Amino acid sequence: CCTFGRIDADVFGIFTPYQGKEETVKQIEQAVENMKKLSASYNIMIVYGVYVVTDRSLPISFMCDRAALAAKTVKGHYMKSYAFYDDKMRLSIENEQNIINEMSDALENHEFVPYYQPKYDVKTNKPVGAEALARWIHPTKGFISPGVFIPIFEKNGFISKLDFYIWECVCKQLKEWKDKGVPLFPVSVNVSRVNLYNPNLSKIIIELTKKYDVAPKYFNIEITESVYTDDNVMIDDITSQLRNNGFTILMDDFGSGYSSLNVLKDVQVDMLKMDMMFMFKAKYDGRAETIISSVIRMAKWLNIPVIAEGVDKAEQVEFLKSVGCDYIQGFYYSKPLPAADYEKLISDQEEQPVPENGTSVNDLLWGKGGGLLTYIDNIDQPATIYECFPNGTVVMVCSNKAFSQKYGYGSSIYGKLNVKNCIDSECKEKFTSSVNKAIESKDRAECVLSMHEINGKKHWFKTHLRFVSETGVSSVLIAYFTDVTDMVLTDKRINEYKNYIQDEIDRKHKILIVSNNSDTRCQLEEILSQENTVFTAETIQAGKKLLLN
Repeated sequence: CCTFGRIDADVFGIFTPYQGKEETVKQIEQAVENMKKLSASYNIMIVYGVYVVTDRSLPISFMCDRAALAAKTVKGHYMKSYAFYDDKMRLSIENEQNIINEMSDALENHEFVPYYQPKYDVKTNKPVGAEALARWIHPTKGFISPGVFIPIFEKNGFISKLDFYIWECVCKQLKEWKDKGVPLFPVSVNVSRVNLYNPNLSKIIIELTKKYDVAPKYFNIEITESVYTDDNVMIDDITSQLRNNGFTILMDDFGSGYSSLNVLKDVQVDMLKMDMMFMFKAKYDGRAETIISSVIRMAKWLNIPVIAEGVDKAEQVEFLKSVGCDYIQGFYYSKPLPAADYEKLISDQEEQPVPENGTSVNDLLWGKGGGLLTYIDNIDQPATIYECFPNGTVVMVCSNKAFSQKYGYGSSIYGKLNVKNCIDSECKEKFTSSVNKAIESKDRAECVLSMHEINGKKHWFKTHLRFVSETGVSSVLIAYFTDVTDMVLTDKRINEYKNYIQDEIDRKHKILIVSNNSDTRCQLEEILSQENTVFTAETIQAGKKLLLN
């Protein structure tokens, strides 16, 4: 027994006695099955919400609204077709509506303020910048969590106005710090998805920084990774305009999407941000660490620094340091701070030079006149270009034709090679020392190295290192190679033969002393007297004679 009817379009209502949750669901599903029998050509899928009447004084329209609200929570969830209304749904809608009602006045009354969460250099444990995060300080409710209002603003489009407001607040603050003589460090701001579809975005940001006389290198742009999957061409065009004007672009939440590597190959970004709160929730032990270290290694090869955010534990910091992460942002170092507190933090720091956007190894390789690559290609001697990072990593970013022709491989085939992985273990310390010497002196250094087999043969190189430039995140060296394999092998064979002769002489000496052969003993004593000097040809010849006796 029930009353039913069509409310609007494909929305229908049923009023029926309530006999418990399971029985109600069973009745509705049976009714749907009966409807399907009427026409086999239609695949009927029903999503419904159920409101159990507890207040008979409530108007019927309100009851229908509550059932519709419950249905809305499962729309698009194909594994679930129904939901029962509860008061949490109503309170959620009311809270959302209250935020919508107050958001415009809050913006006008400056209730939204930027908080600054510092980013720390893992090598120095000192702040080198910050991310500006929007906070809502309500006059009566106090702090309203960004997790509450940001999703609502993103849904209704108000996030666009909030973005512009926060950007201007940051520019004003940077101008104030500059005028007060406070050390300046880059501050990054978030750009929402809706603003990235604004064709005038680049112009707006450029004009805003000019208005407050803020150098672009101090105003960084963060774009979440998922945005790049929407329209790569348009996003790439916007980011290219900004980068060409000196702004630094950060890819936020790298690794939290589903196509990180695919996206990274097609876009130009200057830094990657990985959310450790996401990464360290791995289901299986060790997998997160393996992925993180691989991403950081890949970023090094692409000349892209990495910031790990959401770091709140000492063991996470130690791990990130061990795998070469560049910067860390999170509660372990600092929570987001009001402008005054952040100012106190950076006032005690020495301002670090911020590299202008575009100063990179790629610029050196392909710069005016063909760059370094053209230069080394015109050299007949095998040569490569090394990029050296502060954590000790040295990568070969490219090699010239002479190197590839002689040894059959180069960076053009294998990508950027970690040089230390190619050098024999006994030579790594010597190589590191020579690299450091060239960088510190900004001049030259040299050493002899043995490397793993190339074309089935082990090679020794006399390596000449020459300092070229610094990029802001690394140092660039040119390495010239003289193959000394034959010379080393000859010396090695002589030394091995000397050792062999010495061992045989020692053995014969013991035997002959026992036999008390005075002549042979004299000969041996004469030869053995040379043991602390380099063997001469005569000594070796004497040894041969003894072996023939």
